[in-house]
Amino acid sequence: MKNAQRNSRKPCPRERVSVVMNLPLPELAGLLQNCALFIGHDSGISHLAAAVERHALLLFGPTDPAIWAPQNPQVRVLRSPSLTMAGIEVVRAMVLTRWAQLTS
Repeated sequence: MKNAQRNSRKPCPRERVSVVMNLPLPELAGLLQNCALFIGHDSGISHLAAAVERHALLLFGPTDPAIWAPQNPQVRVLRSPSLTMAGIEVVRAMVLTRWAQLTS
């Protein structure tokens, strides 16, 4: 029954998703500390999310995550098979799969 309930709910309800821009780093770090999951790309903010020990799902294209991704155990990386960020539907499917794994 638990699996049926989990699979029937929406993976990311709108009221639980926040998009923020242009915040000072201390304020952003405070917001990240309250996140259940940070979804981002190869950036400094991804490292900040890892530094405050949040679960993070990071999207990588041509850069090598073995070199550039935070090495924290709560970080998961999705690397585009084409090494580009083209084909967003493939990336979207990968994100939803990882979200299900992280929240199960």
